Parts: sequence; structure tokens; C-alpha cells
Amino acid sequence: MDEYGCDVIVTRPDRYIFGACPSALELPALIADLRKQLLTPTGKALGIP
Repeated sequence: MDEYGCDVIVTRPDRYIFGACPSALELPALIADLRKQLLTPTGKALGIP
């Protein structure tokens, strides 16, 4: 991952890169962003009735 300048890469199940962090210290913010994108306005996860 040195060529990308990051220590953490989060990939989606379809193998696309969701995001990257230069260090693990930034990982909580990246996961919070992922969680925000996965939740609907009602607070339910997408695809779950």
C-alpha cells in the first residue's frame, strides 16, 4: 500500500475501493462515512426490511 500512500484500504464486496486512510487513526472517520452511506434516512440498513 506504500504506492498509494496509505496504511488502510477499505474495499467493497464487489472489490471496488470504498476509501483509504494514510493511517489507522483516520479509520473511524472512514467507517462512520461508510455507515452513513449504508443507512437510510429512517436509520435502517439498506436492503433490510
